[in-house]
Amino acid sequence: MEEQEIQTEKPKEKKILASFLYNLKKSLPCIALTSAILAVLLALYFLLCAAAPGALVKKYDGKGFYTKRILIMGNNLLAFASREMSLKKLEKSDFNDFNFSPAIYSLDHIASIEFDKEAFLPKLKIKKSYLGTYKIKLQGHRGTLRLYIKKRRLKGYVKFHTWGKRAYEPLKRVSIKGNRIFFIRSANSSKEIRRIGANIFFTQTFNGKFSPSGKTVKGYMKNNRGERHIWEAKKKRKR
Repeated sequence: MEEQEIQTEKPKEKKILASFLYNLKKSLPCIALTSAILAVLLALYFLLCAAAPGALVKKYDGKGFYTKRILIMGNNLLAFASREMSLKKLEKSDFNDFNFSPAIYSLDHIASIEFDKEAFLPKLKIKKSYLGTYKIKLQGHRGTLRLYIKKRRLKGYVKFHTWGKRAYEPLKRVSIKGNRIFFIRSANSSKEIRRIGANIFFTQTFNGKFSPSGKTVKGYMKNNRGERHIWEAKKKRKR
């Protein structure tokens, strides 16, 4: 009697399995379409909602990588990432020298994420001969003027050896257009006044022109009282 019941059950199981496979086969196009739509939506969400600024990601194992875009989902970090390398080599490199590809990392391996809004700045088109250290003269005072590029931004400072506390003074709004240079030297806060040893608040707007070789630059400075003074700088010789 038991053997007969087993034999009658097998055809029913085959019918159920066949029905399931048929329905699955019939549903495959819908499943594929749904998966494709979800993939597209996820990609759009990643492109539109993920953090856009470039970032330096440091790992606990002493390595790191740059990213173009970051999205954190649960305990995972989704990103367009560069190749991994030691942190020393990475910090000496330039963000724009790398190729980026999609990657997923566990946050358990991430030590820190340092965002850098300047990472996407275009490369400056400035003659290298214009950069470097100069001896500057202004109103009888002599000092040092240095122009350099850091993180794709033109920066500079002056230090007068016979004025105030002989402190380094970061320049503001430094720009070079063609063979002309523009920058501002100022002290507009009590903290700046004390640091550099000035007697009063001041703002000095500099305008200058480089020589064809870039070894000298001459121009005028206009202060907040409307007075103009000639200034000049000559590049220091490399030892």
